[in-house]
Amino acid sequence: MTHFGNWWVDAIDESGIEDWQEAMAHENAAATVNGWHRVLRLVLDRAVREKLLTHNPARAVSALPEPRTGGKRGTALEAEGFRQYIGAAMALSGQGVSPDIVRHILMLAWTGMRMGESLALRFEDDVDNELHIERSVWHRHEKATKTDDPRRVTVVQPLREILDEQRRWLIATQHPGLCSGLVFPARPQSAKTGMARRGVDEVSWYRAHSVLNKPMAKVAEKAGLNPISPHSLRRTFEDLLRNAGVEQLVRRAVAGWRSEKAQSIYANVNRTDRDAAADAFVKLVGVGGGP
Repeated sequence: MTHFGNWWVDAIDESGIEDWQEAMAHENAAATVNGWHRVLRLVLDRAVREKLLTHNPARAVSALPEPRTGGKRGTALEAEGFRQYIGAAMALSGQGVSPDIVRHILMLAWTGMRMGESLALRFEDDVDNELHIERSVWHRHEKATKTDDPRRVTVVQPLREILDEQRRWLIATQHPGLCSGLVFPARPQSAKTGMARRGVDEVSWYRAHSVLNKPMAKVAEKAGLNPISPHSLRRTFEDLLRNAGVEQLVRRAVAGWRSEKAQSIYANVNRTDRDAAADAFVKLVGVGGGP
């Protein structure tokens, strides 16, 4: 938290935290600022335990009020749309979209991972047919996941084929990014260009967050669907698990949401849900059709 990076810990008081909240709220959503506030509380809790502080000033400052989510909800695919999207991605592999980029897209579809989590995924995270999702990447810097809650995602057969094919491709091409252990390292040329642009001597093999933007637009167009983003696939993952009857607690654990409130933001009432509700209503009242 660079705002407090040059402060002595015992110089941080309630008024300083309130000023920080106000400054951060000018450029960030209240939910984001509150997330940072929670981190600060935990940091200063440790300072209290180590007797560096007599009390935690962050706990004396209230969180910012969070408005209801506004605007349109993101796109989420129903089962048929998901199948169309997967089929279109596979059809474009090597035909306008690099095969390893297609595999990256498909992995997001089969796991519901956040984009940053997928960029940080290493082959060592594939353990006992589960992906151990424990880190993320932002601006080529590794960090904890958004909720700092490690989780496990089962490797289903289509995903197993994707991971195995990606490993074979990296070895067959002797990709220089093999040394990083990343499942989806950046293209060598992109990594070198990024190194020169940043003026550093060490190559970063992390892909940019925007690397899938244009390819995913091509896949959606090929499938005849509205634009799809990594977050759209995350919404799709939640909806299809729910339609499949997976219990809410399990969905939350697999997708990595900390609360029901966070999970509900990704919920989308689709045609399957509406038809099921209508059928349940008719079955309950037990009334026939017309006169």
